[in-house]
Amino acid sequence: MTYTSLPGLPFEVWASISLHLSNADIKSYRLACHQFNNAAHLRIDRVFLSANPLNIDVFRGIASHDKFRHRVTEIIWDDARLARGPRQTWDNFEGHELLSDEDEPGNMREWAEEGCLIWLKEACEENLFSLRLRRGRDVDRPDHVTRREQVLAQPPLRECWQYYQHLLRQQKDVLADNSDLDAFLYGVKQFPALKRVTITPAAHGYLFTPLYPTPMIRAFPKGFNYSIPWGWLFPTVSSAPAIAYEWNEYPELRERYRGFRTTMRVLASEPNSVTELVMNSTHLPTGINCTIFDESCEEYDNFVVVLKTPGFCCLDIAMLIGGQFDSEIRGSRRSFLNERMRRALGEAKGYGGS
Repeated sequence: MTYTSLPGLPFEVWASISLHLSNADIKSYRLACHQFNNAAHLRIDRVFLSANPLNIDVFRGIASHDKFRHRVTEIIWDDARLARGPRQTWDNFEGHELLSDEDEPGNMREWAEEGCLIWLKEACEENLFSLRLRRGRDVDRPDHVTRREQVLAQPPLRECWQYYQHLLRQQKDVLADNSDLDAFLYGVKQFPALKRVTITPAAHGYLFTPLYPTPMIRAFPKGFNYSIPWGWLFPTVSSAPAIAYEWNEYPELRERYRGFRTTMRVLASEPNSVTELVMNSTHLPTGINCTIFDESCEEYDNFVVVLKTPGFCCLDIAMLIGGQFDSEIRGSRRSFLNERMRRALGEAKGYGGS
């Protein structure tokens, strides 16, 4: 069969073939000829958002497209931000405060011979160690081969650091002008079929194995190694749990939940069709701070309004409870004894959550 005779097949055949192709292949498929372009459509049912201008530009591009915007049913918000320093603790407040994304202590400016900061070099080495550990003695599956090619293509650490700095500058600009928050509000208005919002602290997953292949991550240079970001509050060492700080007592830590807070505020104040809310930590030792249920706060009030949405049927929420010491655990217990959570969940008449 020659190429010129291919379009002679029934239109339905080409449409059926396109159902088995990835979006990347469909893009090439549609460029082959006019009939293929009409038969195959990109399957864009979810969009990604984070404090990154590329993610925001793609998000807005889909939201303003006359055809694509009608097919979007889910917004996935990457609530993790690239760190300016290593995960560590500071002896502040009553326990330990996590290093802020916008802070960078002076002793973290030590340079390695490879032309990058020592903490970033250590993070990159830890990534490669974790990659080997997770593979173990498994056979050479295609995904392992693909990751090995990425490892072999890793640029010098100096170049990784330069690109990482570029990402940090972009992130800082987004956080300053709130363009991610504006984009979410725009998307809620533009996606008529939107029914689910997912907020995740783990979009970046592991090195070369992201949980969600966002436009930002897909645009990374081949072999790019970097400090994998986690969102929300997280433990600084694997042997200690994260601490659920008092939500109203430490307002500066609320910014860790930027995506969560914005989602609750927008969904509570704007007309929308969202009936499913997912805030899963994907096995990371973190979650939504349980102390928002302890006392009255804006986030709790908005959460209740969201659950009142007619037809709301699904809530998947990971909770961060307590900490390392008994006093911290006892403090979190109040969040579940005052029935505020029970009253909130009672507002979702069709709720089937977890």
